[in-house]
Amino acid sequence: MSQHIVRRIISTAKAPKAIGPYNQAVLVDHTLYVSGQIGFVPETMKLVSDDVVEQAKQALTNMGHILEAGGSSYKSVVKTTVLLTDIKDYPKVNEVYASFFADKSPARAAYQAAALPANARVEIEAVAISGEIRDELRGMSTHIVRRIIITPDCPKPIGPYCHAVCVGRTVYLSGQTGVDPETMKLVGTTVEEQTRQTLINLGHVLKAAGSSFDKVVKVNVLLADIRDYHRMNAVYQTFFPKHPPARAAYQVAALPNWARVEIEMIAVTGDVDNIGPSKL
Repeated sequence: MSQHIVRRIISTAKAPKAIGPYNQAVLVDHTLYVSGQIGFVPETMKLVSDDVVEQAKQALTNMGHILEAGGSSYKSVVKTTVLLTDIKDYPKVNEVYASFFADKSPARAAYQAAALPANARVEIEAVAISGEIRDELRGMSTHIVRRIIITPDCPKPIGPYCHAVCVGRTVYLSGQTGVDPETMKLVGTTVEEQTRQTLINLGHVLKAAGSSFDKVVKVNVLLADIRDYHRMNAVYQTFFPKHPPARAAYQVAALPNWARVEIEMIAVTGDVDNIGPSKL
């Protein structure tokens, strides 16, 4: 028996060829990382049309072929990211998206990007599980267990996604904004107010999943204005006072509900020994 981790490249002729130095997907153990897909028709390598609905449908169809090639399926997707060139297309894309994820939609983040390859209007990337999966644990099983996390303490999803998906001890949290769960409206106009509420919302999701801020391992911070970076950081560090997680932060063209900040996370559950940086 080998203790090596196997990294397998996934490729299928049923999906568009990569238009850059990347692969359609990479499978590591049971985790499948699917590259962003746009509405290219595989045979022509051109966009199916200029319509965002048709592009979203083609992008998700392409993703389906890659998932199949990687031993997965739509129902085994645990996290997606939806990139739009116009945030006003959000409801239209949601309608198409929901038809592909009719049962237990995965965790998700969505935002407007400044531009996408080939002038596409939508791009979607995903993380999925390869192999047999079940949504509940009933006794001993060799299946991979996927647990859908929904909590009333957090704002209701405004699209076809859940608050988080837990696979094994890994929790994939959907992007949250500074929406008050009671009013379903943004808490204020400043980035400090919205960052604080966003992190409070994420805290409720972490708790519902059996995790906490000190068990977060990776964060993405999406800002509507990069000039808010330092003000966001001032609030952010109060939630991660010691040994904060790995992070990326960047400006996007627009966020749902015209929020000023959106934050998504990956965390772990169970007993965790937090060890500080090694001194070399």
